[in-house]
Amino acid sequence: MPNPMLLHPFHTRNSCYVYDASTNEIVGVDRNTYDMLGAPDCGSPGSAGPRDNGDGTERADSRLVGTVRQLQAESGLPLGAEFSSMSPPVCENHFHQLLDAQMHQLLLDTSERCNLRCKYCLYSGGYSHERRHSSRLMSEGVALKALGYFLDHSRASEEIAVSFYGGEPLTNLRVIQACVLRANQERSDRAIQYTVDTNATLMTDEILDFLFENDFTIQVSLDGPRAVHDRYRVYVDQSGTFDRVMQVLKQIHERSEEYFLNKVVLAVTIAPPYRLPELASFFSSIPVPHTLSVNMVGFAGCDPRAIFGEDAIDLTFGSQCSKMLSEYIDQKIRSSDNSVDPFLAKLFEAPLIKIHRRSRQPHDGSCPPNGICLPGSRRLFVTVDGTFYPCERVGESFPIGSVEDGVDKSLVQKLIDEYIAMSVDECTNCWACRLCNICFAAARASKRLDPRAKRVSCESKRAELHQALVNYAEIMEANSHAFDFVETMVFV
Repeated sequence: MPNPMLLHPFHTRNSCYVYDASTNEIVGVDRNTYDMLGAPDCGSPGSAGPRDNGDGTERADSRLVGTVRQLQAESGLPLGAEFSSMSPPVCENHFHQLLDAQMHQLLLDTSERCNLRCKYCLYSGGYSHERRHSSRLMSEGVALKALGYFLDHSRASEEIAVSFYGGEPLTNLRVIQACVLRANQERSDRAIQYTVDTNATLMTDEILDFLFENDFTIQVSLDGPRAVHDRYRVYVDQSGTFDRVMQVLKQIHERSEEYFLNKVVLAVTIAPPYRLPELASFFSSIPVPHTLSVNMVGFAGCDPRAIFGEDAIDLTFGSQCSKMLSEYIDQKIRSSDNSVDPFLAKLFEAPLIKIHRRSRQPHDGSCPPNGICLPGSRRLFVTVDGTFYPCERVGESFPIGSVEDGVDKSLVQKLIDEYIAMSVDECTNCWACRLCNICFAAARASKRLDPRAKRVSCESKRAELHQALVNYAEIMEANSHAFDFVETMVFV
């Protein structure tokens, strides 16, 4: 019997559709079929699925199943075909190959020191599951051991990345320089991409020389115009950092516009009180590199009012998003060459790209494990004391080894198994399972995986994907070539 919970009805202003997780297809339907499938409101994450018997138990409505079977016959697709299991991120043979010889990125937490005291910082003390600022620095010995392990376990990777993280990594420049020197000596013919994640306030001409000479990608935090940026991104004495950051960006641009456009990333953190139109206007008025990274500040593990005060509840956020979304959709519909405002694109485009490039094949009986990776392979995050973690997003949760002992594959397997065991029942009955990118970071509470924390993330993700399906269909109805550019993108 087909599983109606794997079908999700949604509509645009002109048409009704059903997204089916079992085939990853979007199928146009008439209004009657849409209503029979339990049509949600446009902003709801609801899905077709079992109905309540009145006593708290669920039953599969025979009419609903009949509607799905009729759709199967009309479309020739196995809509609603049930998932029987949840697959791991890689097969067993690939598991060992990736961890033994095909690691991709090393992230070194070179410093827990920072010369700023950004009020929303994860390490400010306001987040219960994160460390706090300290004076600890990664030693050269720990850094070079971690680098040596990574280079040895990425020998089959043609391109690798070494990234420096903090705190403020430039407070430990000596170790960064030692790592780059060693990596350059041992790189063989492999390409190494170096990245530093910096607040830019400690930048000097000598440091810029070093970064340019080694072709670093420089990720600089810039939250918007002065009033927005300086609200939270401040020095220890609470003075703002906007002018200094803009001065450094100007220096880079004057040295080389090409370098600025291709090797600088602006990292934008959006926090309350929200000023989305003001941000869009600001980033369209200054030189902006080709890459923006736009993220909403996280509230998990903190008391928002303690950090943001009364601004934590901003009732204008929804209307601001709606206005920005309308502008983004209008630009996508009008554009023939994907000339869309980069800030708007970063706000709304990622889930649309995922929808557009989805594999349109029936599943093989197993649903994907959301967005979890093989811990340690795609990214290996090393803290100042040499402990290995899956990535910087999980912080000091889920240790998987150390510089002394290497990656402990049993810990990697245990983390994957625990995630799948926690998720399988709900994910195999969720219409969003093949579009979902929830990972370990979104499923943790404090230092452990927590089903309740994951369910909160799931609800948010379903709402996001519902809106993304509506946005995608709305755009494609008016401009069927709007996402042709995705075919030339490179995904890693």
